[in-house]
Amino acid sequence: MNYLVPAWHDLQIDWSYSTPHLRFDDAASHVRTLQDGGEKTGVLITDYQPQITTKLSQMSLMPDDYFAVFDYLQGIEGLDGQVVDYMDFPWPEDAYFDFTNFRIFVIVDDKPYAQVTFDVQGKMLSINYLAGPDQNTQLLFDSRGFISRQESPDEMTYFSSAGVWRFKVSKQDGRVTINAAVNDFCQHNQYANLQSLIDEVINQHFLTTLHQDDRLIVTLDDEAKYSLTDFTDQEPIYSASNWHPYINAIQQVRTGIILTDTKRTAQTVQQQVPDDCRIQVLPLFQSQFKLGHSQRVSEQRVAIFAEHMERADLRQTMELIYPRLLDHPTDEGMYIFTYSPDKAGMVNEVFQQFRKDHDGEFILSPNEIDPGENKIDEADIPPLLTIKQTRLVSNMQVLTFLDKIRLLIMWGQPDPFTTIAAVSVGIPILQNFTSEEVQDHQNGIICQNFDELRDGIAYYLDTLKHWNESLVYNVQVLNQYSEDNIREQWERILTNEV
Repeated sequence: MNYLVPAWHDLQIDWSYSTPHLRFDDAASHVRTLQDGGEKTGVLITDYQPQITTKLSQMSLMPDDYFAVFDYLQGIEGLDGQVVDYMDFPWPEDAYFDFTNFRIFVIVDDKPYAQVTFDVQGKMLSINYLAGPDQNTQLLFDSRGFISRQESPDEMTYFSSAGVWRFKVSKQDGRVTINAAVNDFCQHNQYANLQSLIDEVINQHFLTTLHQDDRLIVTLDDEAKYSLTDFTDQEPIYSASNWHPYINAIQQVRTGIILTDTKRTAQTVQQQVPDDCRIQVLPLFQSQFKLGHSQRVSEQRVAIFAEHMERADLRQTMELIYPRLLDHPTDEGMYIFTYSPDKAGMVNEVFQQFRKDHDGEFILSPNEIDPGENKIDEADIPPLLTIKQTRLVSNMQVLTFLDKIRLLIMWGQPDPFTTIAAVSVGIPILQNFTSEEVQDHQNGIICQNFDELRDGIAYYLDTLKHWNESLVYNVQVLNQYSEDNIREQWERILTNEV
């Protein structure tokens, strides 16, 4: 069995604030690849994760084995659940319920009594008592259908699925008190802090159950609630990626195999570890072998990936493409995309200023023309341009979006997923940084400035010759990131042949 130790810390939040966005995780990627290759794979979860079933569902993961420290401490077995409803609670007789889009307010005597919130799957997430005997108390629910934790101003109390309290954590000094009446799960009734209790569970109740041929694959994570020395005797494989801070954690690694997501990460890791460590680059994103269909679309679409761009750089890039759109309004289009809400807002602000500065020079829809009483001369109508902006929130949306794109502009810093997605659909990339996937004038151009960016756009759009050459080279790169190739690398890693 291969056990992954992921860096999962975040709790689910109220779905009114839970904006969909792309999420990446090295452990999740490793689990999928190993399971696809027929390897039995489990996970060790060290953080408090009461919504674990929701998280696994969002990641489309189902590990073959599962051990969670807090599940052990709370006496919870398995991932099966039950339904819990807000009406299961003893509300005051005169209470009524005010339903909003994202939460329920319980009203008593025309005043807010409690607030019930739900997670992104519509399951109960928490109840916050705003008045009454439990004022300033919060109940946090497990996605398997029970109260997991009660939080008051002074302490946090953790429960079993049957509602029996198992241990309490003081907010003043962090001390942990175990329920002596049910204490058959740990050595003491008092602990100085949660960290010491977590260490005990990992060492006494997880590591002791491993077999000789079991392997540990531990994410290097500066926010980890354990010490890497806990796993030293197991000779673990370590995983370092851009998705989790690891510079402090890696100081604890003295020997063994370290997986990195890119050559750039490998170079950083190499400077931090002893020579005895063996570093292996293992891409987290597999190529999809789904070449795009932009050549079947009459419009040549140029995509600008603005997730890592500054405002000024985005505006200058738009200004570079703009004259081409005016000269070829029916043949070329500009598509700007992002992943995060913040960057989507930035793009919208830049775009609105762009429209204002070019007011009257173009239209984006025929509906913008108001003929009024007099017929407008067709020659006086500004050109109809294609300039669109969108925020993508899933891997499939990215691949679907890129399917009809002819050329991708990436500016600011590398983004491994977007790069592999573009390579998968076979389109060239113009960027102002080096990366292992893009070779200058092979499947893209490394631009030193915006003049070279302008020339690069013409290089790939003014003739199909260079675009076809890029497509051929991308197919070669695809083989390096294919699922079969990554599985072969895993076989060498697991047999200690790297």
